[in-house]
Amino acid sequence: TELRRCVEVVQGYCLARREVRFDLVHEGRTLLTARATSADGNGLRGRIGQVFGQPFKERLSPIGPKELSAGGTVYGFVGDRETTRGRRLFVFVNQRLIRDRALLAIFYRAVRKEWKSDQFPALFLFLDVDPQNVDVNVHPQKTEVRFRDTGFLGGVARALSKTLAESRGEEAAFAELVE
Repeated sequence: TELRRCVEVVQGYCLARREVRFDLVHEGRTLLTARATSADGNGLRGRIGQVFGQPFKERLSPIGPKELSAGGTVYGFVGDRETTRGRRLFVFVNQRLIRDRALLAIFYRAVRKEWKSDQFPALFLFLDVDPQNVDVNVHPQKTEVRFRDTGFLGGVARALSKTLAESRGEEAAFAELVE
């Protein structure tokens, strides 16, 4: 389990720092190789493919990028129902990998609401926020944050709900009925 946690941390750095090449070797065996990619959304999807496999990246729906009314941007990817196996929940605030209970709770609520399920898909969530609007000194290991504007979390919830609804085809079906 210690090795698994180490691999997860390196996977997180791979996702956050797409412009850097990573090679993870344990006892002479290469566990992960990730070439440098571009820092934009295409680079993120490519990096996810390097880390988790090319077929996996095809099962992802994009989140945003969406400018939030409370300031900041939310973007990333959420998986489909086939990605519920394994815990691939990666949340970043200003490129810092975090394990924030409030943000994960928003995701869990959105999945329960939109999918009516307790099986959670893969999540690669990136939040870019003005450093003045986020407190990173909430947890000694800097794994939790607190947003100064609580409206920011509402914007994140709306972006996640919209993407989850689209990933199950709800909006496409509705658009066909309207036409």
